[in-house]
Amino acid sequence: MARLVSKAPSETNWLFEIKWDGYRLAVHLEHGKVRIPTRGGKNGQSGSPAIPEAAAALPVSTAILDGEAVVLDEIGRSDFNGLQDALRGRG
Repeated sequence: MARLVSKAPSETNWLFEIKWDGYRLAVHLEHGKVRIPTRGGKNGQSGSPAIPEAAAALPVSTAILDGEAVVLDEIGRSDFNGLQDALRGRG
């Protein structure tokens, strides 16, 4: 059962992952063109150009990148409000 702890276990018999506070994205790269469809099928590329620019710079012709878009605060924690500001072009 998942539980919140202040520090990740150091024993080798534990599996864990960081819970990022962001938006899940599937970035589609096809021959230099980038699409980031939303769950509803709309274009999710509005706001910050950082993700499409980084995807377009990858040395591959086609790919689907499945991940979490996050903005990190000054000490490396995910900052959901910062992400929303960035996607609105304010950060």
